[in-house]
Amino acid sequence: MTSQTFILELPIKADDSQSRTIAKKFEYGRMLYNATLGSGLGRLTQMRQDPEWRRACEMSKGKERNELFRRLNRKYRLTEYDFHADIARHREGTKRKSELGINEAQKLATQAFSAVSRYMYKQGGRPRFKSFKRGLHIRCHTNFRHPFNLSWSGKTCDIRRSSKTTSQRAC
Repeated sequence: MTSQTFILELPIKADDSQSRTIAKKFEYGRMLYNATLGSGLGRLTQMRQDPEWRRACEMSKGKERNELFRRLNRKYRLTEYDFHADIARHREGTKRKSELGINEAQKLATQAFSAVSRYMYKQGGRPRFKSFKRGLHIRCHTNFRHPFNLSWSGKTCDIRRSSKTTSQRAC
């Protein structure tokens, strides 16, 4: 059973320069996510055209079928770690890799893998690419948190706090 979680959005105190920097980082993260998602969807399409995949679909459920699907996932690089390697390659291929840390990039790769995985196992529809106007959530793999500021790639912005909000006090 998973624990209850919630999201608390807090405004930050940022000047124009900091706001532009943050916007650039989110845009770069969006581009990396879309590139990784596109790579994963392309490999999924290739896997579904493989005669072995069709044979696995026709098999009755069991260990042999699961092992064949696992082998196909490894062959077509459809594991979470392959997505991590893809996003690292995309990140290294640009001149902007300093804008987004590897931990944040790996979290984006995990999100892309989850979307492709849900689609692969028919638990959800085809994943959509993130457009400029759609929000992107960037999380970090580490548990280190700054309680009263946003610290990202060496830049720090203070968070506006209001003691009036009960949800903020609950944190």
